Amino acid sequence: MRRAYDYGYSAPFSVLWYAVADDTPCTIDGKQKTFTPGTIVIVDELYGSKPNKPAEGLRWSPGDIARAIKEQERHFDRPVRPGPADNSIYDGDSKIAEEMAVHGVEWCRSNKAPGSRKIGWQQIRQKFNAMLTETQEEPGLVITNKCQMLWRNLTGLPRDTNNLDDVDTKSIDHDADTLRYIVLDKPKTAKMIPLQGY
Repeated sequence: MRRAYDYGYSAPFSVLWYAVADDTPCTIDGKQKTFTPGTIVIVDELYGSKPNKPAEGLRWSPGDIARAIKEQERHFDRPVRPGPADNSIYDGDSKIAEEMAVHGVEWCRSNKAPGSRKIGWQQIRQKFNAMLTETQEEPGLVITNKCQMLWRNLTGLPRDTNNLDDVDTKSIDHDADTLRYIVLDKPKTAKMIPLQGY
């Protein structure tokens, strides 16, 4: 299992935990499933917003966020490895990645290559579409019921009216950005299925 992260302070932060399916049956939301190898399973989330204010961040320090991540990971039955994070935690004079590492939470850089935003959204759509076929042939994307904020924010995410291949960056897109980092990552490094209890 791996974790991915989109930074936020006055805006929300988002952490998603995920695994990538092989051909082993697993239990998702109480049902036995076998997915096409390479299918990404979003297992759990930590969304840092104020109660009833999904667009307003908690203003937690990197150390506070790292401690909350480690606390949530105590309930997992497997180790969690670093996954992609918002590159702003490394850039400039930022010490965010260093502060989180002090608490045992490390990350990898996300793919911010030219065109990666559009490619990421396209891959998310393709992976969801793969799950709609009667016989899944391509790797898909599964989000468990534990990820209520991701479900809520993703389903209401508006497109950019000036660029229909992208989303409106003024919308609540923090957990969707985290999801985009995941699909652009190399999933073979996160092969940790079966999952139980999700």
